[in-house]
Amino acid sequence: MSANGVMHPGQPISHDAVQKWINESTVGAGILGNFSTHCFRRGGAQYSFMFAPVGQRWMLAKVRWWGGWAEGEHRDTLVRYLLDELHTYEADYSDALAPISRGANASLA
Repeated sequence: MSANGVMHPGQPISHDAVQKWINESTVGAGILGNFSTHCFRRGGAQYSFMFAPVGQRWMLAKVRWWGGWAEGEHRDTLVRYLLDELHTYEADYSDALAPISRGANASLA
């Protein structure tokens, strides 16, 4: 993308340009906080692995490839990275004895 905002397909977009778009978008939407490209890397990985509609979720190997994790990265590190966020949403186990989970056929999104 050039300085005047003209897109040039086939040319890479710089990290700084993407960060600028994130900053402008969040401020324009009235969203408080600091968001980086890393937020979207992690959020995209979590969404694709856990929250995408049933049948569209990615396998761990695809998430690793898409997120740019090293092939030698220990799988426990990657799984912990993905699941730590899910843990924050699990506040109780009141449905632990339910034979079929409510929403078993629904997306978590």
